[in-house]
Amino acid sequence: LFVIPKESPPNALSLTGSSDQYNSEVVYGLNLTAKIPEVNFTDSHNLLGFWKETIPLLKRINNPEPPPIGEYVRLSIVDKGRNFMSKLTTLPDDGQTWDVELYSTIPNSVAQVTLSELGQIPSGFQGYVLDKDNFNVIPLTEEQFSVQLGEAFQKRSLKIIIGTKEYAEQHSRGIP
Repeated sequence: LFVIPKESPPNALSLTGSSDQYNSEVVYGLNLTAKIPEVNFTDSHNLLGFWKETIPLLKRINNPEPPPIGEYVRLSIVDKGRNFMSKLTTLPDDGQTWDVELYSTIPNSVAQVTLSELGQIPSGFQGYVLDKDNFNVIPLTEEQFSVQLGEAFQKRSLKIIIGTKEYAEQHSRGIP
């Protein structure tokens, strides 16, 4: 379970426009930033969440993730085998899940992931971060968590659930 303060840093999101643009288009979102501090690699352009119903379909673009260059840390929102840097959906009644992969060119490093909120989480919803590889819930400390990475390019699989407690229990695939 994660709890995020109601106020986000002013420029928590810097995808393709200002955070003001996203404030007008997103009901609720999380920007995920992955960082490997010892080498100062950062991937900060990852947004998941819910569109406002009033946004025209043509503006509801989920941005595919470009290929990486050089050495890096990479956090990808994965859907049907494709990597995205933003993946938004209309607001469901009970919740939504997103699969996330995390890896780096630096072997055996620790990635710190920070969650920054955009908007207010829908009433009755909570957030959960699950480690699909180690089959456990990942605890957060001040909107952050750490993930031990393996060999270079070895992917770690996570699941983020934003929804009701019942939805989370149904979609956690048995992770307690």
